[in-house]
Amino acid sequence: MKILWIATKAPWPPVDGGRRVLLDTLHALGAAGHRLTLVAPVAMAESERRSCEQELAAVCEPRLVAARPRPRWLDGLRAQLRGMPWTVVRHALPAVRREVETQLGQQRFDAVIAEQLQALAAAEPAAE
Repeated sequence: MKILWIATKAPWPPVDGGRRVLLDTLHALGAAGHRLTLVAPVAMAESERRSCEQELAAVCEPRLVAARPRPRWLDGLRAQLRGMPWTVVRHALPAVRREVETQLGQQRFDAVIAEQLQALAAAEPAAE
């Protein structure tokens, strides 16, 4: 299968449990013969992003999107006004959604996976 995986953070470097689980999952899917494209936001320097992409290239086609989070107070206000959980609003990053749209326009995927509820906003173009 060809899979588009949308994450809320890049799994490299695997510095916490969530990143480790995602990295191990990508490894297992790749070992099972699936082809993976990963879209995830990163807030790091360009040189760090390239290094991260090189590490992930052995496991997937990484599409890491430079996206800095908005101020927490702003996301808190948006969440309150929209009646949505703060973490869902926090991860609704337009740049990530645009990259998902780009990937869907360039390739056909058998499955689109939103890593968690917070990644659903970026996955919406797959439902259209």
